[in-house]
Amino acid sequence: MATSTLIGIIVAIVVVVGVVAALAVLARNRRRHAQAEHIREDVERETQQVEKREAFADETQAKARAAQAEAEVKAAEAARLEGTAASHRDAVSSSREDLEAQRERADALDPKRSDAHGPKDDVDAPDDTGQNQQTEAPRTRQRHRL
Repeated sequence: MATSTLIGIIVAIVVVVGVVAALAVLARNRRRHAQAEHIREDVERETQQVEKREAFADETQAKARAAQAEAEVKAAEAARLEGTAASHRDAVSSSREDLEAQRERADALDPKRSDAHGPKDDVDAPDDTGQNQQTEAPRTRQRHRL
């Protein structure tokens, strides 16, 4: 064979290998481009889902803050009501003490009232020293109506 034929065959083989390699690179690039486009579509679809979840999370967080604020308002109202109840209890306790003092005074004044020790002495009767007994006037306190 002639050298020129051999060189032509080698050049043709190199050209064919180059064309096949170029076609393989182009095919690979097309596959990669198609795969990249598919991935971008998936990313876009999932981005929308993530944004919806983020909006839901924001809404839930806003509801939680509103519930927390409402709970704080309710706690403040409860504390105020507890204070009012304590004030009422103090007034009731004071009133009961006053009523008990008045009851004791009435018992001390009533000559017909007797207790476990027998009839009560007359309030104006003299005691062992010869002086008249005097009872205390009941304590008076201002009562607040709440």
